[in-house]
Amino acid sequence: MKINKLAYVLCATLAFGFASCSNEKEWEEDANTSSATTVEFADAQLSIKENKGIAKIPVVCTGEQNGRVSITVKCEPVAASADNESAIEDTHYIVTSKTINIGSESQEAFVEINTVDDTEINVNRVFKITITEVNGAKIGTNASCVVTLKDNDSAFYEKLQGKWTMTVYDYYDKVDVNWDVNIVGYDEGEEGYNEVLYIIGINGVSYGEAELDYHYDLDTKTGYVEIPFGSFCAENLNFGGAYGICSIYIYGVSGGYIVDEGGLQGTWSDDFNSIIFPDEDTRLHGLLRTADGTQTQASWFGFSKVRLTRK
Repeated sequence: MKINKLAYVLCATLAFGFASCSNEKEWEEDANTSSATTVEFADAQLSIKENKGIAKIPVVCTGEQNGRVSITVKCEPVAASADNESAIEDTHYIVTSKTINIGSESQEAFVEINTVDDTEINVNRVFKITITEVNGAKIGTNASCVVTLKDNDSAFYEKLQGKWTMTVYDYYDKVDVNWDVNIVGYDEGEEGYNEVLYIIGINGVSYGEAELDYHYDLDTKTGYVEIPFGSFCAENLNFGGAYGICSIYIYGVSGGYIVDEGGLQGTWSDDFNSIIFPDEDTRLHGLLRTADGTQTQASWFGFSKVRLTRK
């Protein structure tokens, strides 16, 4: 994979080199001559996930501009610290080109980097991009941008999201059944990130969901997920008769008793391709709650032997 990326960069560099030689005179004619033009990075600091792929670091041009501006940058590692390690060029990231142009009709261009994704759990890696030379402008205050490559391999919360097959043993029909489901979560920065996921598609319908609490200890590198008892599943379902319009809440049933505390715990495999809930003696039941808030013991579903398999 790395060889392909390096080959791509080499081709891009060669193509740029030929274009620069053939258009050198044109560049001189089109170069910005205004002394009021300044270029700098739009941000002094940026964070990028190491599995991002192509990432664009913006460089902005301000002030009067009557032609093109050429910018040359260099990349260098930032010294390691207790929380970060140095990011090494061509090992942890690849720069597509270290020379970029901002045309007279534009105020922005980008330094493109290609992040190199690995499967290691590591601390974040940091490097710095610095504007070293400008043709047609002055260098502004933000001459450098410190880039943090955030590790995604310890972000198991994100790894667990995606398409799965959910297989259960149906308590009423006495058969194994399965449904296509999605595990979804919150975006980084949102409340609930790294804490709560949701299984969408419970009981084979798009509006059925199960909360999936996420727990992970970075120090011990161990974790689990849990479907909490008493959590919401669906709403506005019409069961007619004595029940009418109901919402559904998930509870455990063990030894003939309803369990409303704790939850059904599951663990993921090392390759994140399966999640197993080993407690086969506790069933999950979707119990009806009527419009006036009365919790009933009537079930929309009941199942055990829960497992999830990555699609």
